[in-house]
Amino acid sequence: MPFRPDGYELFVFDCDGVILDSNGIKSQAFYDVVHRFGRERAERFVAYHKLRGGVSRQEKFKYFVGEILGVDKADRVSLEHELIEAYSLICREGLRKCSLIPGIQDFLSGLPANVHNYVVSGGAQTEVRQALQERNLDQFFSLILGNPKSKQENMQQLFDAGALEGRGAYFGDARLDMELARQFGLDFVFVSGASEWAEVEMELQGERIYDFKELLGQI
Repeated sequence: MPFRPDGYELFVFDCDGVILDSNGIKSQAFYDVVHRFGRERAERFVAYHKLRGGVSRQEKFKYFVGEILGVDKADRVSLEHELIEAYSLICREGLRKCSLIPGIQDFLSGLPANVHNYVVSGGAQTEVRQALQERNLDQFFSLILGNPKSKQENMQQLFDAGALEGRGAYFGDARLDMELARQFGLDFVFVSGASEWAEVEMELQGERIYDFKELLGQI
């Protein structure tokens, strides 16, 4: 049966690909930042990034510098920092300009007042909060959490605070989101329209929507 959002007490939302149509922007940013090291390395890095949706940029650039480039340990930190800063500049501008996932604003505005909403993003917390504030979407969320803490750590924070008690669902677009939903006792809803999860057909365990237009009128 299609997913129905009525009857839930809380929702957790990923940001990229779930609220903001920003996955393509971030994948291109990863490519552009490391392209100077060669096309093959850049393409390999983007493929690694797409397999690890929701993982922090710090962890991804650490992999690029150490495993793909093979830089000596003594020289890794400075290069990682340089690449992260360049990537962050591109992302801040991209998040300001990107579109919303269709239907998300109307879905959020239509939820009952007793439903609690949280954002748990792998993106930088300051960038995510700014992007949502500029669109007046921050008003719909009790908390907006992101990097430098991992998604796992932020979900644990919500769990420890009692925020995940009750019937809840997690809207995500990556394997990590599905794993976290299962770990913390939430139903998983895969938002497919802008997802870059290549293995989803083999791995998905949960419900599926294309975007939030499908859910309008059901809340």
